[in-house]
Amino acid sequence: MTPELIEYVRQRIQQGATFDVLMGELVPQGWGAADVQKAFSSLNATPPAIPSAPLVQAVPAGASLSPQATNIQGSVAVASGIPAAQNAINNPASAVPARSIQSNPIIANQSASFAQRQESVMYGGFWIRAVASAIDGVLLSFVTLVLGIGAFLMNANVATNQVIVSIFQVVIFMLYFSLFESSRKQGSIGKQLCGLAVTTLDGQRISFGRALARCFSKWVSSIVLFIGFLMVAFTAKKQGLHDMMVSTLVVKRSKPHVGIIVAIFLLGPLVVGIGGYFAVQHAFNSVFNSLATNGYSVSPDSSASSADASTSQSETEQATATLMTAEQYQPYLAADPTALSSQIDSSYSGTEVSAGPTLVYFDGIFIKVIAPVIPNLAGQKGLSNLSIDHILTKSGKDINDAKNDFETDIVFTGLDFSETDGSVPHLEAIRSAHLTDDSNESDIARIQGNVILKLPVTGGQYLTKSYPFDLAVKTQ
Repeated sequence: MTPELIEYVRQRIQQGATFDVLMGELVPQGWGAADVQKAFSSLNATPPAIPSAPLVQAVPAGASLSPQATNIQGSVAVASGIPAAQNAINNPASAVPARSIQSNPIIANQSASFAQRQESVMYGGFWIRAVASAIDGVLLSFVTLVLGIGAFLMNANVATNQVIVSIFQVVIFMLYFSLFESSRKQGSIGKQLCGLAVTTLDGQRISFGRALARCFSKWVSSIVLFIGFLMVAFTAKKQGLHDMMVSTLVVKRSKPHVGIIVAIFLLGPLVVGIGGYFAVQHAFNSVFNSLATNGYSVSPDSSASSADASTSQSETEQATATLMTAEQYQPYLAADPTALSSQIDSSYSGTEVSAGPTLVYFDGIFIKVIAPVIPNLAGQKGLSNLSIDHILTKSGKDINDAKNDFETDIVFTGLDFSETDGSVPHLEAIRSAHLTDDSNESDIARIQGNVILKLPVTGGQYLTKSYPFDLAVKTQ
C-alpha cells in the first residue's frame, strides 16, 4: 500500500466512488485486493448512502455539466442532490456522458501510473533465474560442508554421518527457500541479488505455506530430466512446473547487483574450497591425534611416530583400562559366538557367519558385527576394524570399490564397538560398504573380508587377531 494508492482512493471517495467501484478500477490494473481494502479502510471510508432519487441527470444539449457531477469513466453524468430527470432514464441518449477521469489532472496522473505499473511487469527469465539458483547453491554448499565437518567431529562413522547430513540438507533447503520467499524480500539471497521476487499471480507476497509447497514442487520439476525447470524458458509468464502447481510468478523488481554476483562467483568457490580444506584438515588431524593416542600409527613409515604412539597409548591405557596379558584374553577370544544369534534382527536371522568370537551379517545397508563383552574392546575407536576383500554379485563380479578413500583408511573402516542392550550382554559395531558407481546394495550376493580385533596388553603392546569371514547375503 503506497501513498500513491491512498491519494487515488481519497480522490475517488470524495467523488462518491464505492468500494466495489474502486476494486473494479484498481485490481485489473495490477493492485492487490488486500491493498485496496487497506487503503479504503485507512481513510475511515464507508460506502455512500444510496440516494432516493435516480442518479442520472439529463443535461440539455449544449448545457454545461453541473460541478456536482461525479466523473466516472464510461458512465453517464452522476450527481447527488440534483433532482432526477426521468426523461434521461426513458431516453438515455439525452443524457450527457460524464467526463473521463483523465480530465482530472490528479486522477489522470494516478491512472497513468497504474497503467504503467501493469505494463512494466517483467518476468524473471530462465538465465537470470539460473544465476540466482547458482548463487543459492554456493551458499547452501558451504552450509552443507560445515554440517558435514561438524557431524564428522562428533561421530567418525561415515555412514551415520551421511544420513544425518542428508536429513539436515533437506530441512535447511526447505526452510531457506520457504522463509526467504515468504518474507518481505520475497526471494532467496540469490533472487534478491538478481533483482527477482516470488509473487502470487496478482503480484502479492506469498504465504509460508505456499512457499513450502513451492519447495516440494521443485522435486516434481526435477523428476524427468529437469523439464519442469526448463519450462521457464518457454512459457509466456516464465513459469516453471513448480510455479504453475502453486500459482506463483517470479518477476523482476530491480536491477541485478552485478558487482556482488561476480564477486560471489569468483571468490565464493575459492573461499569455500580453502575454508573446506583447512576445516577437513583440522578434522582429520583431530581424528588422527585420537588414533595416535590409542596406539595406532597414522604414519606407518615413521618409526618415531609409532614409538610415540605406543608410549602415549601405554600411558593412556594405564589410566583408563584394566590391562590384561595375551593369555588372559584367550578365553574371551575362544568363546562360541552362537549364543549371540538371538540378538540379530529376526529378518536376517540365519544369514550371519562367525568370525572368531564375533558374528557378522549384512542388513541391506550396513555390515554389522556382534561380539561378546571382551574387556577393553568397547570404546577403542580406530583400533579394531573390518577389512573387505571382495563384494560379489550373483554372477561373481567384484563390485567392491577397493580404491575408494573410505576403504583404504582405518578412520573409515574402523569398528567402534559399544555395549548394546539385549537379553544377552554383547557389543555391536557397524560399517558401510562402498561399491563401484555402476552397482548398488541390492546387487550384493557375498561379502568376504576379515574382522580384526586389536586389544591393549601389558607393556604398552597390542594383541591383534584377524578372523576371516565369507558372508552370503540374504535377498529380501
